[in-house]
Order: sequence, then C-alpha cells, then structure tokens
Amino acid sequence: MQSKAVEQRAHKLLEKYRVHSRREFFRVSAQEATKAVTLSSIEVVGISSWSHAEKHCLRSGDRLALALRAGQIFAFISYQSMSDLLTTYPKVIDL
Repeated sequence: MQSKAVEQRAHKLLEKYRVHSRREFFRVSAQEATKAVTLSSIEVVGISSWSHAEKHCLRSGDRLALALRAGQIFAFISYQSMSDLLTTYPKVIDL
C-alpha cells in the first residue's frame, strides 16, 4: 500500500548503483533490485513499522497489505460490534 514510500526507500537503498543523479536507472542485478524492493516494503509497511499501540480497525471493503519478516505473525480477528471489545473474546479469522 504506500507504493510511493516503498519506491523512495528502494531508491535510497540502491543509490550507489544509480547511473545518473537525475534518472531512475540503476546498474544492478535483478536479484539485488528485487532484494531492495522487498526490504523497502518490509521497512515501510511491515508490521514493525506500526510503532504506535493504537488498534487498527478495518471496515467492510477495506484492504490490507502487510509485509512480514520470517517469524512474525499477524492475527486477523473479528468482533461482532465495538462494544464487544471489552466483554468477549474475538473470533480468529486468519493468521
């Protein structure tokens, strides 16, 4: 999701391979480029980038893309209503 921020981070990681300072061309292998984009995605939209403790609530029709590192887990849970947050356990939708 934040594609512009991921692109900017990838450019920063690949800076030493840039062909010209005013162009978006890099002299780098496809493997290194893929590695830079993957790392950028994890840094920008990964679960570790959620530095604040507030809850993230999704509504019907919302989309979520989240990059995880090996060993991390994301639990997708559901409550019947917001008032159930304090009184019931959530239903696990997916891990």
